[in-house]
Amino acid sequence: QNGGYAASDGEWFYYRSNDRMSIYKMRLDGSEKTKLNDQQSSYIGVIDGYVYYYASGGNSGVWRMKTDGSQQTCIYSGTLEDMCIVDGRIYFKNSLDGLKLYSMELSGTDVHREGDLDHLYYLAFWDGKMYWANQDDGGCLYRANYDGSEATRLTENAVDTVRVADGWIF
Repeated sequence: QNGGYAASDGEWFYYRSNDRMSIYKMRLDGSEKTKLNDQQSSYIGVIDGYVYYYASGGNSGVWRMKTDGSQQTCIYSGTLEDMCIVDGRIYFKNSLDGLKLYSMELSGTDVHREGDLDHLYYLAFWDGKMYWANQDDGGCLYRANYDGSEATRLTENAVDTVRVADGWIF
């Protein structure tokens, strides 16, 4: 979350650099800095030996590569926002469909829209629920299941940013 500018697998730290926003990795102690790609990258996630990321520019889409930088493959073509890996699926707001929430398998298969929710600003996921502010409703905070079901308004007041961790909403 937070734009996915960095992620870790517990041994390596993967991050977006300021040199054209490409992805680098380095050991947690700061040694062995290695450049992995030459794409403008964001929404970095690392799971099961792969780095997942969104590449913007000429070949916009969701990409994955091995943690050594090999086998760079586009698994979903298109523009999107707020990509996040949650419970073995990739969730994102699809720019080609009014920023509605979509998800897909880590392989890029089984792409589908998660309900009819829209205006999901500051999207965050935690423990089977997603949280967001709806700017068309004064910025109030909402919660729903990952598939968009059981949407519930949580506040009457506007929120600027939403972060969820350890059972707390910030």
